[in-house]
Amino acid sequence: MTLSVYDILSHLIPGSLVYLSFLYMLGVSFEIIPTVLASAIAYILGYVVNAISSWLEDLLYWSWGGKPSSRLLEGQSIWKVKMFEGSKAKAMLLKESGKEQATNDELFQIAMRSVDMTAETRVADFNSTYAFSRNILGAIFFASAFVVSTNPGPMPFGTALVVLFVVWLRTKQRGYYFAREVLLQYLTSKRKKK
Repeated sequence: MTLSVYDILSHLIPGSLVYLSFLYMLGVSFEIIPTVLASAIAYILGYVVNAISSWLEDLLYWSWGGKPSSRLLEGQSIWKVKMFEGSKAKAMLLKESGKEQATNDELFQIAMRSVDMTAETRVADFNSTYAFSRNILGAIFFASAFVVSTNPGPMPFGTALVVLFVVWLRTKQRGYYFAREVLLQYLTSKRKKK
């Protein structure tokens, strides 16, 4: 089995946040556990955070007002991430699907299948950064819960809310960047074929 740098960091960094905040909550010194063992624990915790964050993705979409891919296909953009050809992409995808009433999820899957995920495009990078942001959001949520439960009060709670909001918003933007890149690459590939 070969682990990429992304695999290691996407589990180790969120896991370390949760691990250190949990030790803080327990009042345990960070040096009590050897570094190698602490790294293994952090990696496993990051793996669990990744799984939970993935499972709760529908809740995340709900908090954003819908899936980024669906909203872009409906012509709706957000601040910092604009898609001006969403309806054009949707029309082309509907034609390619052969259905009059295909869902946006079906259409986005068609676009994903036709996009090159190699290093020549940025799609894989955008996908990785979205998943990493989602993992960081989950880790910040758990870490905030541990820290606030240890130090209840307006300052830790307010700080946790601000940090969670910033990371939530950045994760939303990363989701839109990924969906937009898939749709733009789809349009580019169709233009090249013409």
